[in-house]
Amino acid sequence: YNTPANFIKNSYATNIKRDNIRLTGRITLTPLKNWNIVGEYTLDKNFYGKKSFNPIYTYIRCQDDVLEQSTTEASSVYKVISENTDYNSFNLFSTYSFTLADAHDIKLMAGFSQESYLWEQNISSKTNMINQSMPSISGGVGEVNADDNFSEYTLRSGFFRANYSYKDRYL
Repeated sequence: YNTPANFIKNSYATNIKRDNIRLTGRITLTPLKNWNIVGEYTLDKNFYGKKSFNPIYTYIRCQDDVLEQSTTEASSVYKVISENTDYNSFNLFSTYSFTLADAHDIKLMAGFSQESYLWEQNISSKTNMINQSMPSISGGVGEVNADDNFSEYTLRSGFFRANYSYKDRYL
């Protein structure tokens, strides 16, 4: 019968799997008085997978006891989505400060930064499964659709700065 409980019992559960690895580290070195060297690194990896299926099953309509199918072979689709994201960031900078004649405060900074990002997505689907209880891309005899997407960038930079203060009054 076409009851809500029957629809839930005969439907296919959508499976979603996510993995996220995120690591961040920072180290500060002080080789001499007033001189600091800082290094930072970040790694972020995301994995996403989704499998869904719209199965065909037969039920009886309650109104008139007619046998009916839940969907057609063309709209019974097994779909797989896979996404991967890879992000890396590295920063290295150094600061040195000193005072001249007890009046001139000077602070110098220089550094390097690098960042990379890659996102990829693959989507594939197939209709008309041979075995409705074990759907797969290779287990269908209908139309195949496939698509992919991606986004990528990389940045690399160097930077520096000098600060000056006279008796802590002027910058």
